[in-house]
Amino acid sequence: MTEIEQAERDRLKAENSYLLARLCELEAKLNSNLATLAQVLAQLTKMVAPVRVPKLLTPEEVATILSVTPAAVYRWISDGSIPHRRAGRLPRFVLDDVLRWTETDAKQLGRDKKRGRVLPLRRSDPVAANR
Repeated sequence: MTEIEQAERDRLKAENSYLLARLCELEAKLNSNLATLAQVLAQLTKMVAPVRVPKLLTPEEVATILSVTPAAVYRWISDGSIPHRRAGRLPRFVLDDVLRWTETDAKQLGRDKKRGRVLPLRRSDPVAANR
């Protein structure tokens, strides 16, 4: 083996030794970080997250949200068409349930209007009033 080849071989050995030492250092840091992460995760699993309690709405609030009168909401309650709960004797609504209902059952109410099951509002006709 020539002197040049021997020098190159020694250089590669030194470089490999440095890289191996650096790799060992990084592995130690990684293991330390993983241990810290495991501890934090263990602490987080012991903590109890508060359960999201749905806010209950009054019929008047639901009427405002749906842009209808409170009387319409009370009529839907008595018909059993709108999802609601009772807090004692008082009807209450969960916003998610009402919004889901507007996407499904309220469309059915609109179709019922077209079929004539719900009386449409009539305008006063000035020509008919003069007859």
